[in-house]
Amino acid sequence: MTLGDNVQYLTFRAFQQLRFLVPKGKLDLLSIVLSILVMFLVFVSSSSLYLLLWALRIRKFEIENHKRNLESFVFLSLTTVGRLFNGFAHAYLDDPLLQSSSILFFNVFLFLTTTYYHFTFKAKRSFCLYLSALLTKVFISIALIVEIYIHIDPFELRVEELLLSNVINVLAYTLMGLTILHYLSLAPWSYLS
Repeated sequence: MTLGDNVQYLTFRAFQQLRFLVPKGKLDLLSIVLSILVMFLVFVSSSSLYLLLWALRIRKFEIENHKRNLESFVFLSLTTVGRLFNGFAHAYLDDPLLQSSSILFFNVFLFLTTTYYHFTFKAKRSFCLYLSALLTKVFISIALIVEIYIHIDPFELRVEELLLSNVINVLAYTLMGLTILHYLSLAPWSYLS
């Protein structure tokens, strides 16, 4: 779960390094080689790690909030690949509209995938919190696209800009609260079992 939860950040960092492929010395060349290696390992592990755990039937790598069936491992592989592409969009796309649209697409993909694989969750509480967090991410992505179309003027604050800023703040705090609740709802049960 550690790699699956951090694949978006690892992909973001690797693609940020790859954007600047002009080595000035041996240390820069080493950094580029390590970035390519990390990106390759992240891509391969994110797309196959959960299925590999399923195929090898390794019991000590239980998934804390999912049933142990093939659909759970397919679901986790799909969500991890979605996070990989989300990290790519954050790091490599420069056009704000293209970046926000891509992130919205990936968040909708993750939301629909979670909805489709709802039966893989052990507890409805975990499913509802995770789905609510994903829906909040979709709303944040939509608000960011709206922000791009408003063309915010840094010298003149309009009412709709202030309203949009407040909406994004509420959504960001809601996402943070849902994420904390999701982890808190998992932590006690995983230690008790």
